[in-house]
Amino acid sequence: MKIAPLKSVECALLHDEFLPMDGEELLALIAAAAQKFGFKQDLSRLPAGANDVQVMCGDYHILVSQHSKAMTGDRLSNCTSLPLPN
Repeated sequence: MKIAPLKSVECALLHDEFLPMDGEELLALIAAAAQKFGFKQDLSRLPAGANDVQVMCGDYHILVSQHSKAMTGDRLSNCTSLPLPN
C-alpha cells in the first residue's frame, strides 16, 4: 500500500479562557514528543511572536500559535471535516 505523506497538518485546540503556555514549556513538550517518536533531536528555534513557538525538528517545521481572539469559522473549517454550526 502506498500512502502519500501529508504536506501539512493544522489543528485548533479551543479553550474557555486564554492561558498561554510559556514558550520554553512548549519547546520542552516538542522535544519530548520528538524523542518519544524517534525524530531527530536537533531542535532549531526560529523567530516567532510573543505567544508562539516555531522550531525545525529534523525535517519537520512546527509552529504553535496561541491567540486570545477566537478563530473565525473559515479558519476552523480547515481543522474539521464536520459541518460547523452558525
